[in-house]
Amino acid sequence: MSYALPFKVAALATAITLTACGGDSSSSKADGLRNNSEGTSVISAKGGDGMYRGNYGGSVSLEKSSSYGQVTLSNRGTPDADYDLPDYEVNLGSNPLTVSSSVTIKTYSSEDTLESGDVYYYGSSLYRYDGDTEEDSPVLGKLATLITGIEIAEGATLTLATDSSTAYLYLPNDIVNNGAITTANALEGDEVDSDLRPHLNLNPFVYSGTGSIELNGQSAEYPDARDLNINAMYIFNAGAINASGADVTEADAVGGEGGSINLNGEYAVENTGAITANAGDSAEGSVNEGGDVYISSEVMIANTGAISLNGGTGDNLYSSNEAQVYFYSPMVLINTGDISALGANAVNTEDGSSGGEGGYVTFEIEPYYNEIVNREDARLINTGSINVSGGSAAGDYTGGDGGYISFNSYEADNGFGGEGAAGMFAVTGNLIADGYSDAAGYRGGNGGYISFNHDATSLSEYETLVVGYQSIDVSGGNGATGYPAGSVNIYAESNEMDNSYAYAPTAPVAVSTSIIAEGGDAVYNTEYGAEGGSAGAGGSVSISSYTESYFMQAEVGETPVTFEGDLSLSGGNATGFTAEDVDGASGASGGSFYLSGLDDVEATGTLNSDGGSAEGTATTDTYYSGNEAGDLYAWSFYGNANINMDISMNGGNGGNNGGWAGFIFMNAAERVSLRGDLSLAGGNADASIEDTEGGFAGQAYLYSGADRYSSVNDDAVLTAGTGETAGLAGGITTGAQCALGNCVQYNWLD
Repeated sequence: MSYALPFKVAALATAITLTACGGDSSSSKADGLRNNSEGTSVISAKGGDGMYRGNYGGSVSLEKSSSYGQVTLSNRGTPDADYDLPDYEVNLGSNPLTVSSSVTIKTYSSEDTLESGDVYYYGSSLYRYDGDTEEDSPVLGKLATLITGIEIAEGATLTLATDSSTAYLYLPNDIVNNGAITTANALEGDEVDSDLRPHLNLNPFVYSGTGSIELNGQSAEYPDARDLNINAMYIFNAGAINASGADVTEADAVGGEGGSINLNGEYAVENTGAITANAGDSAEGSVNEGGDVYISSEVMIANTGAISLNGGTGDNLYSSNEAQVYFYSPMVLINTGDISALGANAVNTEDGSSGGEGGYVTFEIEPYYNEIVNREDARLINTGSINVSGGSAAGDYTGGDGGYISFNSYEADNGFGGEGAAGMFAVTGNLIADGYSDAAGYRGGNGGYISFNHDATSLSEYETLVVGYQSIDVSGGNGATGYPAGSVNIYAESNEMDNSYAYAPTAPVAVSTSIIAEGGDAVYNTEYGAEGGSAGAGGSVSISSYTESYFMQAEVGETPVTFEGDLSLSGGNATGFTAEDVDGASGASGGSFYLSGLDDVEATGTLNSDGGSAEGTATTDTYYSGNEAGDLYAWSFYGNANINMDISMNGGNGGNNGGWAGFIFMNAAERVSLRGDLSLAGGNADASIEDTEGGFAGQAYLYSGADRYSSVNDDAVLTAGTGETAGLAGGITTGAQCALGNCVQYNWLD
């Protein structure tokens, strides 16, 4: 079938090149930001709380490869999300259908009577009958009578009725929907049963309009929503798309499934309308997770509409298929709309059920079919808030886990930093993937996963921008047993030389925000407290840059690694436990902070990685123990290492045993500097009780290849913990010299 082209030549060219607002096509470098104002967004993948136990904190990763453009994770900045759309002129073709009042168009059957001018549905297209007959039967499907385009007026509904499972509609020209489109099940004669809707598959040249598409579930007998596919050269949707499952009230009935919505625009997809594919609720039965949304285009996607794919609320979980949101374009992908894909909620406390897992939301830019495309101003931009937290559990079951949020830009076709089209990468907006949390519930859900992956090209100077974030939180959940925090990994690397034709460099890394990875507390409660008492460990934070060839990298430029902000990595505490209730409890170890790079590495702000303490009146027969603090590693292969932070890495207190303080390991080719208030005290035990032991104080080991040290803190707190047997005091070692306190030699460089 041939298509008439309704677009101006200039508009089509604009659609292909998509010049960005304010962009400079002569350069691959742009800051990508509208302003540098302080943001209010957060990244959160916390483990949930529960009375019996909490659960694990999730993970956040930011990885950049094969480009010198800096990795920036900052509390300042707002991405520029402006975009230009191609101009177009609506073309309904030579034989359009105008729907000014609601109408149902059925698939033609032999029992139907056609009058001249009637529109009928036949062979996946619409036709206007011209009165022609053959042997007293209408002549159907004549090309001259094909409906070429459709315009639906505000307040009118076009219903496509068929007895097939899917209503397919192909048009050589456009659909302009300012009213509503839906489907219905066609029975015999003039009968139509709207309760069992077919799916809908629209294939015009252009789809546009402010009208709705309604494919939601209809009744308790047919609660499931229908699927929608729109395949067009251009999609400009400003109307609501509803593919939500129906709520049900009958006993043992399952809430309706959300549908699948697929918008595939060959050149461009712009959606400004609300897209909804929630699962239906059930008053006395099971429920499903939400539906799916797939938006793809070979040139441009711009979504400003809200997307909601939440699971239902009911007695228990029927299906655990997580909701999916997937955006794909090889060139431009911009999202400013909020996305919600919450896990299903279970509420029947008598029988019980786990909560549903949060959805999976993926943004991806990649060369089409792994081939390099001619792209200008390629961009992956997000400013919308995304929530994929887990749903509630009922009874003695686990809350839903947080889902997945990922932003992926793959710019080269070979995956190893070769030639390709450089692209801007800028993300802000709340990103939430928390496990379900209820301090009065049984068990919390695991935190989810949030990732940023920018696989760039050797010629690109674009920064990787994750901006406007006040904090990142991957803490573990609290419970009678607390659970460990998760991890934050921020990493830049060069390409792999063994698999590449040319060197693609690594990038500087600059992080300025607060990071929280605290272990969950063990909190005594009368129902489960005697079964617990162990807290969760603090998490790990790693910020680094790496290359396979420093000498090639030196030709490109230096790659400093910096952190500015507050780090909270303490182990969880055990609280509320007493010898009358349980024999013992323990705090948990603090987390670790790793900072490494080729050139200078520097951290400023605060670091709190204390070991967790354990409350309780100790006796000779109990085991109330504090735990060890975390560690700090700072490593520069060719430059300076500078830590200018107020650091607290004290051992936790416990009636029977105090925890050891933390350790600091710093190594640099040039100067090593440790500044700021420093506390590495051992944890205390009760000295009045037999066999109790205080914790050892911490040690700091500083090694400079150039034997250059500065500002070693001479008022650091390096005291040992108390106990019947006290711990050892700590010290600071510079090179082979004991610079302060009681130094314990440790060959940590091996």
